[in-house]
Amino acid sequence: MVEIIAEVANAHEGDSKRAINIAISAAKAGAHAVKFQIYFGMDLLTEDHPRYDHFCRQAFSHEEWHLVISTVKNAGVKVYADVFGVEALNVALECKVDGLKIHSSDLSNTHLTQACARSELPIFLAVGGSTTREITDAICDIREINQHNRIILLLGYQAYPTEIESHYLSKISMLTEHFAEEVEYGFMDHTDGDISEALTLPGLAIALGCSFIEKHVTDNRSLKGVDYYSSLESDQFRIFSDYCGSVEKYLGNVTHLMSAEELHYRNTVKKVWVSTRALEKGHVLQSDDLVMKRSPKAGLHDLKKLIGKTLIKNVPRDCPITRENIKAKVLAIVVARSKSTRLPRKATLPISSVGALEHLFKRLEIARSNGSISSLAFCTTTDSSDDELTKLASGLGISVFRGDVDDVLKRMSLALAEFSDHDLVLRITGDDILCDPDYLKETIEYHCATDADYTDAKALPSGTEVEVFDASILRYLLTNALDNSGTEYLTNYITDNDHLFKCESLPVRAEHALPARLTLDTAEDYSVIGAMIDFFASEGKEFNYTMDDVADYFNKNPNELLRNKKIVQKKIPLKFNTQIAVTKDCIKPLVTVYIVNFNYSQYLRQSIESVLAQSFQNIQIIIIDDGSTDDSHEILDYYESVYNLKVVRNSNQGLTASNNTALRLARGKYITRLDADDFFHEDAIQQLVNLLEKDSSLVAVFPDYAIVDQEGNVLHYESRNDFKKDVDLFDSPAHGACTLIKAEILKKVGGYNESYLCQDGWDAWLKLLQQGSVANISLPLFFYRQHGENLTKDKQRLFQTRSVILADHNRAISKSQFTSLAIIPIRDSNEKPYCLREFGGTNLLLLALEQARKANRVSSIVVSTDNLAVMNSVSQLDPKVIIHNRLEAANSLEKEIDSVVASVIASKEVQSISFDCITILNYEYPFRDIYVIDQSVDILQAFNADSSMTVKPLNINLYQNSGKGLQPDRKNTNLRNERESRYAEWGGVHSVIASCFNKNNRIHQDRVATIELDERSGFKIEGELHFKLASSYIEDFNLDE
Repeated sequence: MVEIIAEVANAHEGDSKRAINIAISAAKAGAHAVKFQIYFGMDLLTEDHPRYDHFCRQAFSHEEWHLVISTVKNAGVKVYADVFGVEALNVALECKVDGLKIHSSDLSNTHLTQACARSELPIFLAVGGSTTREITDAICDIREINQHNRIILLLGYQAYPTEIESHYLSKISMLTEHFAEEVEYGFMDHTDGDISEALTLPGLAIALGCSFIEKHVTDNRSLKGVDYYSSLESDQFRIFSDYCGSVEKYLGNVTHLMSAEELHYRNTVKKVWVSTRALEKGHVLQSDDLVMKRSPKAGLHDLKKLIGKTLIKNVPRDCPITRENIKAKVLAIVVARSKSTRLPRKATLPISSVGALEHLFKRLEIARSNGSISSLAFCTTTDSSDDELTKLASGLGISVFRGDVDDVLKRMSLALAEFSDHDLVLRITGDDILCDPDYLKETIEYHCATDADYTDAKALPSGTEVEVFDASILRYLLTNALDNSGTEYLTNYITDNDHLFKCESLPVRAEHALPARLTLDTAEDYSVIGAMIDFFASEGKEFNYTMDDVADYFNKNPNELLRNKKIVQKKIPLKFNTQIAVTKDCIKPLVTVYIVNFNYSQYLRQSIESVLAQSFQNIQIIIIDDGSTDDSHEILDYYESVYNLKVVRNSNQGLTASNNTALRLARGKYITRLDADDFFHEDAIQQLVNLLEKDSSLVAVFPDYAIVDQEGNVLHYESRNDFKKDVDLFDSPAHGACTLIKAEILKKVGGYNESYLCQDGWDAWLKLLQQGSVANISLPLFFYRQHGENLTKDKQRLFQTRSVILADHNRAISKSQFTSLAIIPIRDSNEKPYCLREFGGTNLLLLALEQARKANRVSSIVVSTDNLAVMNSVSQLDPKVIIHNRLEAANSLEKEIDSVVASVIASKEVQSISFDCITILNYEYPFRDIYVIDQSVDILQAFNADSSMTVKPLNINLYQNSGKGLQPDRKNTNLRNERESRYAEWGGVHSVIASCFNKNNRIHQDRVATIELDERSGFKIEGELHFKLASSYIEDFNLDE
């Protein structure tokens, strides 16, 4: 539903009663809401602004605003407030307004936008006179604080009145294309109230997708008061919807977001950052040094260009800060390589006394010595053909960065990361060896004076000029360019998107604007340049010649200009796309990938790169470093400075806490973890997303995976059963990493329980199964690295935690937990039975009974034996233990444990006992942990299994005798399919649901859950050697631990 907002603005002319009457009248006339402009002169304008006194006179006091807004709200009217500063915001919040508007002049006011975000109210962003990047930054500022505010972009601006032709309603479509459903859209109409379009134009905006219409109102247009130009009287409001007719007449073919008139509006109305007090030269700017105000003087809109910068001159209070006031660090990057089709090895060809590339370095050293350049870097490729260039630059003390052969910008990003505190970047190609130090300095100064994003000096002869980029722009391109393959032609990414960037060209003196080709790319070029430099060398100016010298040389030798005049500049290939994803930073990602790292620096790059290289790109990347002490921080600093990802640095809080940190920060609909020692297949996220998007019943999906060694070489593949077709017992969770989960569901179930200090996903797995279905993809989409430092090496703690998780889960879903009858079967006719043999001050019977007594799920204990000595010992140790005398039972009990169990539960002593499960405990395992017994029961309840058993995976090659010799049990030894996995009984614990056993007298039912044990719990005494080992172990064994 379209919401019509009556904008009172300054129509009240400082009269609070008039403000109330105008607002209530508009509401009665059909306005769904009214809006007031709350401002205070000191927050809005600098004192030297020509309208400073005017706005101070019109501003209401705090008390007046409370009266106005409370009266209107008490009349049942929704009230919004246009807040022109933090003080105004505080008043609006005190008055409990229903929404906040940030004026376009404040769109870059980070202080204000983020303060508004904390309110959780709807936020209207007026975007008149604002670039797409400024709008994007404002949305990101809000989303950084709060992901849930409604954000409405309001198109339009006030020109007293705004001409019909200047509205450019087609920009509504451009904005919706950029920002899609991340925001809502509205239109602020400032058309002349005397013409019919004042009624019809809002209807056209509605037809183009605007759901909010803001219109100025007044009580009497004939008085021609403040803002009367575009205001309507209340009786005209109801006519709006009748005039939503033809749209086409008012749409313009707009190639840029701003008309000349709107640019003028931007330059005169938009606020700039000014000093809050007098600041001295050498002061480092901080946030509280700056506030946004309108000023008649030029200034900066981007706070990031100012914070942390050093002033190079004194700045008085209330003065705009410009780039001419601050010290800029300049990085000169030379980009070159050896391979050239037109002039092979051109970088090392001799130019007078040195090679061509060294000549360029000498010229740049002049610029560095005069202070124009702060640092110098050389970027080349990792190809061996560029080893010679690397050696040359390194020998001259120049920082060298080697990278991608085809992606020049990615190569440059290595230098950007190393010199992350530099503000400006000069890009000089290895062909432009005559780069002029004086014009280099002028280009930098012009760039700063005009507050440009990009500045060239193309009017100079090719080969003598430089390009200046804001360092932030190059980082922006690296992250947002849809195709980086053409960044050898980096300038095109700027000029093809000049509506996104402020581009300038340095004015050049006429005598220096020579029609000369002085770039080094052909043999003819080499001849012209070589002759000129030889001449300068003879004059003692081999490196320190000026553009005056160059102009004078060609004036005296005009024929030299003809030698390479016919050379055709190399054409730019049309195989790459310079389009930029402008709103990528603020559009809600579909997937959040978080990488958890602790001292995995040797693997970290591969892990991060595998996420960056995903074929699916709508990803939010979070990296959580959990207190690493290796050089991980250096790697993270690089990726944080170059790519659009978030790095969180914790102090060794553990995996579970890191999982919850990521969940809190996640903006994606889906979330997945990647451990820093593992890496993704390039199609991993795409495949997982496709499956989740296809089936709404799914809450999580996961793939098969490959086990790799420390170098990343595949050892074998792990293939799971098909969870949709073959699996109905879910006791084998998905791998904790590379499982794509619905973030909303994970948050709903409380995320990860941080009381479990060591776990591998069981907690989340059990919670997710309660919320929906899971599925898997039978493709190895992630690579699990096997090495000695994996978390899963501590299996005892891991398995103990699983038991606790199962117990907690069962308590959460059921009022009562299963109880079990523990049966300890002992068959031994010897006079001195095995189970009573003493070792270390105890015996096997005593330990088995102690295990059963201390297990939480065991309600009753039965010892079934044919040995009188055992019977006597049990009766002495614990009279509560039931003794089942096998001597009185059938002979068949000597053969089948199933029959023993059937006989036990049929006995009179057991018939009177209630229990849910039956647990058989073999007595030969003296160091079995209590958790094993409890888990064997809890797993039945948690996964609705019929029975369970403790096992050990057989990670060995098994063979079958086929009659033709031994054949491998597994057809493909490189593929470990779950259905082909082999397990051995181990640990001597079997549990079964009592009602299931009563049906067919079998311990092992159809749905048997598996319980893996640690080595200690699986230690079995089978002979003399084992007794000796157990005697030495028993001193350190404490069952209570």
